[in-house]
Amino acid sequence: MASRDALKKYGITQKQWLGIYKLQKGLCPICLKKILKPGNKLGKRAANVDHDHKTGRVRGLLCYRCNRFTIGRTRSTEQIRRVLAYLESDFDGRTI
Repeated sequence: MASRDALKKYGITQKQWLGIYKLQKGLCPICLKKILKPGNKLGKRAANVDHDHKTGRVRGLLCYRCNRFTIGRTRSTEQIRRVLAYLESDFDGRTI
């Protein structure tokens, strides 16, 4: 899971992080690629906790690329629809 400091920053527990991961079926909700847990055996970047900077609402877990570059690099209208659905959702991972 994410470090305790990171989880505290976002207001979620490790159990909630795992709940979000399971709810998303281990996939980034925007690009639909597999997201990884911290400390994964591949040594690759773990999923980022995506949150609204104004409200603190935890929207979900995103792969690094989507968390940083999604809007400017979308490749299809379907991906743009997923971005919109994701951003318009009222899901808050802090409630799991």
